[in-house]
Amino acid sequence: MASSVNKVILIGRVGKDPELEHTSGGTPMARFTLATDEVFKDQSGEQQRRTEGHAIVAWSKRAEICGEYLTKGTLVCVEGGIRSRQWEDQSGNKRTAYEIVARQITMLGSRGDSERASAASAERDPAHRPSSAERSPEPEIPHSVNKVFLIGRLGRDPELKYTPSGAPVAKFSLATDEVFKDQSGEQQKRTEWHTIVAWRRLAEICGEYLTKGKQIYIEGSIRSRQWEDQSGNKRTAYEIVARDMRMLGSKAESERLAQERAAPAHPPDVEPAPEPEITDQDIPF
Repeated sequence: MASSVNKVILIGRVGKDPELEHTSGGTPMARFTLATDEVFKDQSGEQQRRTEGHAIVAWSKRAEICGEYLTKGTLVCVEGGIRSRQWEDQSGNKRTAYEIVARQITMLGSRGDSERASAASAERDPAHRPSSAERSPEPEIPHSVNKVFLIGRLGRDPELKYTPSGAPVAKFSLATDEVFKDQSGEQQKRTEWHTIVAWRRLAEICGEYLTKGKQIYIEGSIRSRQWEDQSGNKRTAYEIVARDMRMLGSKAESERLAQERAAPAHPPDVEPAPEPEITDQDIPF
């Protein structure tokens, strides 16, 4: 089992044409937005749709392919990792932006588009071998996917609180590490911090069993949350809404957690009905 994983899979439509730029050293870089949709039922039972916008960054050959083949509205699959970027605004306040650094981009439009992009990738990189998705996209591919897979260690004990309606919600930080070589060939280590939010029974399990330093697996989705600060400026926070959590520590701990999950609230062969969506105003943090 890997000691650290930071993986994102998104399927959605390009929100605007990619901006292709070059660093001072001449490395191509492309930026674009990707929209994913989620359909859910609110607390009144009405069906709602939530659109999440993701900032995508691609480098080198992938950046050139994005600049040449992607346009607004193109359906693509992006695989990559979450990366934060810090800077100071004009008022001297520290700001943080979250981006998805793309490791693979596959066009899911027409077969002709995919084959042209794959051929361009092979021409730029002879070692490139197109994936099955690049060679022959399946018509059953969903139009929207927002999935995150993380393995890391807790940065602090979870905070367990309750919404005004009594729903449990737990919040904690998770650290993932990435080892890479810089431009001079020196090995570097980068730590990425993720804010995790868990709801209902999963929140209670996190509050009971998780502590600072424990290694866990999280599966969930990226969710943004907007608010205004004391100066009236609009701010955005990005969180991972956990749908599954697995402890990767001792066998005894894993067995205790498995017992907590062993008493299903629904028959095993019946899929539980989706729970009502909880709005940002319900979060007690």
